[in-house]
Parts: sequence; C-alpha cells; structure tokens
Amino acid sequence: MNKPVPSMRHLRHLVALTETRHFGKAAEKCLVTQSSLSASIAELERILGAPVAERTRRTVRLTPLGLQLAARAREILLMAEDMVDMARRQSGRLPSPLRMGVIPPIGPWLLPRAVTALHERYRNLELLLHEERTAPLLEHLRTGDLDCAVIALPWPDLKGLSTEVLFHDSFLLAMPEDHPLAAGKDCSLDTLDDDTPLLLLEEGHCLREHALAACRLKGRKKGAAYEATSLFTLA
Repeated sequence: MNKPVPSMRHLRHLVALTETRHFGKAAEKCLVTQSSLSASIAELERILGAPVAERTRRTVRLTPLGLQLAARAREILLMAEDMVDMARRQSGRLPSPLRMGVIPPIGPWLLPRAVTALHERYRNLELLLHEERTAPLLEHLRTGDLDCAVIALPWPDLKGLSTEVLFHDSFLLAMPEDHPLAAGKDCSLDTLDDDTPLLLLEEGHCLREHALAACRLKGRKKGAAYEATSLFTLA
C-alpha cells in the first residue's frame, strides 16, 4: 500500500508558516482562513508522524524537522513551478500572473513599450511589476517570488539563473554646452580620471559601476557633491 505523502498545499502552508512564524499571517499569505491553514499543518504532522511547529501564545516556533522540511518544500515548489512554466513555454504561453522585476534606471524607458508588446501578444496575461535594485531582484528570483527580471549586465553573481540578452545599449557622456570638454568633437577617456567631477547614480545601482568601468575608472572619492537615484534626476 502506498504511503500517504504531503500535497503541494501542505508544502505551501509549511513554507508560509516558516516565513511568517504566525498562523494568521501565513493564512493571509496563502489566501485561506486561519483555521484551514492550522488544519492543514495538523494534517501534515499526522502524515509525517512528527511535529513541525511548536505553538505558543504569541508566535510559532518551527522544530528542527520543520525547518529542514520547509527548506526542502521550497525546492519542490520551485521545481513544480518550473515544470508548469516549461509546459507553458513549449505551448507558447506565459505564466499568468507573470511576476516581472526591473531595475529603476531601465524601467521608465523600457516598460511602456514592453508592457504594450506583451499584452498585444498575450491578451489574457496578468502582469505584476516590481521595481527594485539588482541584488534584491535576483534574490526574489532565487526564492521564486519573481518569474523574471530585467537587469543590466554584467553582474558578478548569477549562479543558478539563466540569462537572455535583450539588447545592447551605449554609455554617453553628457555635459553642459559651455563645459570645457564640450569644445572638442571627441572626448577621449584619457581626459577622465578619478578626480573628474561626474554625476552618477548613488551607491548600490549597478549602472553606476558599469559607467565607471566604461570610463576605466576604479571608483569615486567619498563626499561627491551629488548622487542621484534615477537617470531622470541626473538628466
């Protein structure tokens, strides 16, 4: 006789409980009632023959077994989602809702055209957009909170992720018309050094490092007069 095994529902509820440490919040995350989630966890424990959580008045403490199983449950859920996505890709469909991340410097320029094109091709697609810097976006991809993300390459750590180049873009050196460097037709990289006043995005934006690399500069001294959070502000 086949042994009973946990269902995907059990695994989702266990992962949510691990992330929130609270039955009510876990239920909200899973869009079920608290009693339903509590019953699901109790059923999971009966199937396993061991407790996965210790209930207290204010919080929930996961047992060592519960933590181990939650980590494995995340992997199984991601694998299951990958299977569905694979089938949809082969049938020419996209997962819906499609959870897409984009870095702030790219979003305002790319999204208006990209969203229109996606909806023209996939008319029933529900698109959920999330704007964030590169490192958090990649973490959301690894945890399964996002399906895809638009970032700027290169990036030092893409382990476990696949990439597809969408387009190539150029860096332009912009300056006022009366700036000394604007007098000539060409501006050589030799005219730039680490003391050249540059307006850049603030620390943490990947395009900042890309711009410095393009100018063959190792870094900027602290105490810059101005650092922006968006390309719009720089312009």
